[in-house]
Amino acid sequence: LWSIEFLKLIYEKTHKSGKLLTYSSSGPVRSSMISSGFKIGRTLSSNKEGTLAVKKNELLKYPIVNDELKKLLSSTKGIPFRDPSLTNSNKEILRRREKELLKFKEKIN
Repeated sequence: LWSIEFLKLIYEKTHKSGKLLTYSSSGPVRSSMISSGFKIGRTLSSNKEGTLAVKKNELLKYPIVNDELKKLLSSTKGIPFRDPSLTNSNKEILRRREKELLKFKEKIN
């Protein structure tokens, strides 16, 4: 459910002042949200950081700054999950991401 394609569907259905909140702060989840059109920020609790996704930057109390976004999106951590047909199993989605990781690593070497 963290694929770009699924999150694009959520983005389309989200009201302009709506919010998508998750406990996850992983690179692939955040990059999938960004690739789907969302702006992202942090959620802060006493013991764990999560992610808040919105359509309008003004709704973010703790936005993730551009330098951090660039770093995320230009590293292997930022390779998102993909499910073009919205029918793949989690194993297929993870396999696809592993292939993208390998391609990325080959490119930088």
